[in-house]
Amino acid sequence: MSKKELSYEDAIDRLKTILEKLENDDSSLEESMKSFKEGIKLYNYCNSLINKAEGEITLILDKELDNIEEVKFPMEG
Repeated sequence: MSKKELSYEDAIDRLKTILEKLENDDSSLEESMKSFKEGIKLYNYCNSLINKAEGEITLILDKELDNIEEVKFPMEG
């Protein structure tokens, strides 16, 4: 399954699985690096989906409300 086919929720679930595997598995270094790289790609994919959603929310609010001031979403963690 390609990233483009993954929903945000599916990507997060896959990230959780990778994290558990990295924390609990006695995988080889090569397997661990492969999992780590996949996790980074999934993280970036999820982050791009969040940024897109934030942009859409801003556009919707801008269309629906007059004189709206754009407010940045707070960053967690």
